[in-house]
Amino acid sequence: MTQNPDFSFTALMFIPSDSDRQQQVKTNIWDKLLSGGAGSQLQWTGAGNPEHTPKWFTGQWIPFANDDDLAGVLAKAFSSCKTTHLLFINNYNLVMTINQSVLDLIQLSLKRSPNAGLVYGDYDLIGNSGITPVRLLKHHTGRVRDNQDYGRLFCFNVSAIQKAGGVNRGLQFHPLYDLLLKISEQNE
Repeated sequence: MTQNPDFSFTALMFIPSDSDRQQQVKTNIWDKLLSGGAGSQLQWTGAGNPEHTPKWFTGQWIPFANDDDLAGVLAKAFSSCKTTHLLFINNYNLVMTINQSVLDLIQLSLKRSPNAGLVYGDYDLIGNSGITPVRLLKHHTGRVRDNQDYGRLFCFNVSAIQKAGGVNRGLQFHPLYDLLLKISEQNE
């Protein structure tokens, strides 16, 4: 991620209590973002159990026990965000790796469409049988299925979140889908 004075990012990721999974998060997400030159441009927010904070993590904590309170975590992250964009890395129940190309494409997309409410993209699923590319459908007006796959990494425009009314903390199920729908109704 190259330096761009027009954009600043807060990275929100889940940090598990298990030390092996913590090491995967450090290697596959934390180190990748820092090695890509994003370190001075990123603020960090970790969701998890603050009692199990790894020594390498420097950032703000949002207490999180399970996926029943995803709306609360997102609402807290958005309300405390002091940057133009929030990069939500949805690694709660799986191991993820961030590639530099993803970060470069996010910045290119934002440069071309600075008012975009949301940037998301295709990804590769790595399993026992190898790598399976997952090509996501492009969003358009009228595509409002709650099973629509937007991937696992989202770049939200913080002002678009505010314009959409933020996260509905009263929703028990699918708060992320609700937020994506509200943002898509009001933004490009």
